[in-house]
Amino acid sequence: KNTVDSLRLPQISNFIFVIPSLVEQNAITDYLNQQTTKIDELIQKQKKLIELLQEKKKSLINNVVTKGIRPQAVMFDTNVFNNLLDNSDLLEKLPKDIKYYITHIQYDEIMATADSKRKKSLLDIFENLSDQCLPTKGWVLGVSRLGGFMLGSTEDSQEIKHISNDNSKHIKDALILLTAKYNNITVISDDTRTPFNRAKQANYNVMNLSDFITKYTLKDSGIEWLGQIPKHWQVKKLKHVAKVNNGQDYKHIEDINGLYPVLGSGGEFARGNDYLFDGESILLGRKGTIDKPMFVSGRFWTVDTMFYTNVKKNMCIKFIYYQCLNIDFSRYVTSTALPSMTQLDLNNICFAIPCLEEQKKIANHLDQQTTKIDELITKAKSMVELLKEHKQSLINHVVTGKIKVIKHEI
Repeated sequence: KNTVDSLRLPQISNFIFVIPSLVEQNAITDYLNQQTTKIDELIQKQKKLIELLQEKKKSLINNVVTKGIRPQAVMFDTNVFNNLLDNSDLLEKLPKDIKYYITHIQYDEIMATADSKRKKSLLDIFENLSDQCLPTKGWVLGVSRLGGFMLGSTEDSQEIKHISNDNSKHIKDALILLTAKYNNITVISDDTRTPFNRAKQANYNVMNLSDFITKYTLKDSGIEWLGQIPKHWQVKKLKHVAKVNNGQDYKHIEDINGLYPVLGSGGEFARGNDYLFDGESILLGRKGTIDKPMFVSGRFWTVDTMFYTNVKKNMCIKFIYYQCLNIDFSRYVTSTALPSMTQLDLNNICFAIPCLEEQKKIANHLDQQTTKIDELITKAKSMVELLKEHKQSLINHVVTGKIKVIKHEI
């Protein structure tokens, strides 16, 4: 018996087929061509969806581990425009990769500025900075402008009352805050009055201008492939955040009934009666599959084609794992027939590192977001398998006569 499955010509020659008339053969062929083409198109759509989801996941990890969790858009309160005018250097410090939205309320308040020269300067900042004017969520008589709002619900009216503390002086602020919340936008304001305090207590995304600039301003990392990183982050090499260890030969501990997994660059392939490491670790391929870092927990043994790591205590291991997923391994692969990574190259790979608290927030965020994407990928893969099974079942039933196909049905 060969190790590779095979068929011999006499076996093929003796296959038995059920053969209908030529007319019915043609009808069956036309029918199956039509139906299998439809199924193949559905399969290709699912495969394309899988590719797009995988690209989205990769892009998400890349953006978050190099830029942090950044708001896609913010909304400036009117007092911020005044602050920017009085402190022109702040304009240059504003993040360039974030969209800036407003409502008609900020514009109307600027237009009410008595000093015409100041009004013009404020309008210049307003128009140059604002990407889009959003309609307010809900309306208030005497405040909302025709065409500048969307009708809100009873709950929206109650929320406006709550945020404004039912004080007419704070209605405009409450409308801005509710609109931002509805559009998942962070409000930037230096106002410390009731509406903003109440909004913070209600978990609205609100921060002052100074914190916004400090947290989201970018700087050049000095590393070409890293690009710009948050100003308060540091660039560190892998060897400064984790110890990279060599795996070992496993023959002397191999045991089919062993309690511990034996891991190589392709994953688990054997069991062992001893372990090299106990705890959480990031596994990095040395030979073979080198571009698939793995996060593992518990007792395990790694062979000599796999590195394992001890991540330092002041580091969040899941954050470092996501950093490892972002490594462009093609930059480091040695020029051998079998893809290889050296420990020296791994140790000198640079990462963008924030404080431990921010690392944990990023890791939790990526855990949640990548899990959602992975679930969609799993569903799409399951759909591909179901469609393939349906296609095979359809062919089987039609060519064996279990499903009758006649000419006029085509």
